[in-house]
Amino acid sequence: QLGKLAEVKVIAKFVGTNGGYFINSVQDWLLSEGAWVKFTQVQADPFDSWHFSKTRIHLDRNSRFHSANASSGTQLARHHYDARLKGEGAELRLNVHNFIRIHPEAPQCGSHQHFKNIVNGHARSSFDGTVIVNQGAQLTNSDQLINNLMLSDDCHANNKPNLMIFADDVKCTHGATIGQIDE
Repeated sequence: QLGKLAEVKVIAKFVGTNGGYFINSVQDWLLSEGAWVKFTQVQADPFDSWHFSKTRIHLDRNSRFHSANASSGTQLARHHYDARLKGEGAELRLNVHNFIRIHPEAPQCGSHQHFKNIVNGHARSSFDGTVIVNQGAQLTNSDQLINNLMLSDDCHANNKPNLMIFADDVKCTHGATIGQIDE
């Protein structure tokens, strides 16, 4: 619980030295009137781990919760935000960035990426991902897709899917979609 008019800045960084683990973190933020939280979460676990996090936020009158989230690595990363703006003038700002680099370096490798973003309010989503198929990585099969569902006129989704192919016998695709729900 963050008291009336209190302010705090928190950085949570998840980094493991050995893989093969599962993280399931849960955080509760209760902000009293006029409180302000600036929260940054960095997920940089090894590729053979799993990372789930849930952040529950209750905002009272004129309180603010600003969060930035950056993720890389892991078998599967899932960040779940559940925010309740309970008081007049409450403000929530979420910013997410995914930075991915994949390097197939041997024959017959495969990589498959599918990101789904739901963006609302003044939130921003950012994706920068590159698959670099090195020379000699013949028969590589790679696909990369980013789907964005925009729920307000004030949100943004920035996507930069990239392919760099230095082999001649590969199957690689990439793409991004941005859409809205009809009224």
